[in-house]
Amino acid sequence: MNLAEIMENAKTKVNESVMRTLEESNLPAYLAEGIILGVLADIRERKAAEMLALANNDIQKLQEERTKLLIELEKLKTPEAESVEEPAETPKEKKGAKKDG
Repeated sequence: MNLAEIMENAKTKVNESVMRTLEESNLPAYLAEGIILGVLADIRERKAAEMLALANNDIQKLQEERTKLLIELEKLKTPEAESVEEPAETPKEKKGAKKDG
């Protein structure tokens, strides 16, 4: 069963449950709307919590991968590369005046 079929089946079940509950309670539509909006708010809160949990999980995985890559990078560094320094001054010949030409 694909996602569209699963969603359609869930929608049908929710709709049937809501209609059955409203018939049993004899609530007018304007009161039922308030209840449905409250349920929708609860669902949105749950969705936000699920998305936050997924994001935190992704962040943790990325941090672990970053740590592994940094360790690999440190292993690849050579002592010679760390000790190479640039000259402190430029040679005097390069500092001289322009040649006549």
